[in-house]
Amino acid sequence: RHSASLILRANNAHEAFDLLAQHEVGVILSDQKMPGMSGVEFFSQVRHMHPDSVRIILSGAADMQAATDAINLGAVYRFLNKPWEDDALNAAIRVAFETYRTQKRLRALGGKRQN
Repeated sequence: RHSASLILRANNAHEAFDLLAQHEVGVILSDQKMPGMSGVEFFSQVRHMHPDSVRIILSGAADMQAATDAINLGAVYRFLNKPWEDDALNAAIRVAFETYRTQKRLRALGGKRQN
């Protein structure tokens, strides 16, 4: 059974937090440079709201420190450089959704075993 797909769009982190409070979100794509906070800061907060979400950061600069921070914080699944190749981005998003679904199934199986 597949749930309906919905794409949510926010113009800034504040709008994104409002949307995330109202919806279960499987994959989140964010730019590293946003008004008010970085993508790494945003995702470090998001992972507490939606721990199963798969998070992808886009960055225009080859900012290895941001990539390292993101990975070390456990806040991101992928770090992609801009400009991106459409096929590569689409493939990354497709795999991210597969990863999210797998994580949900495993969590559901683990919960059933504990009951």
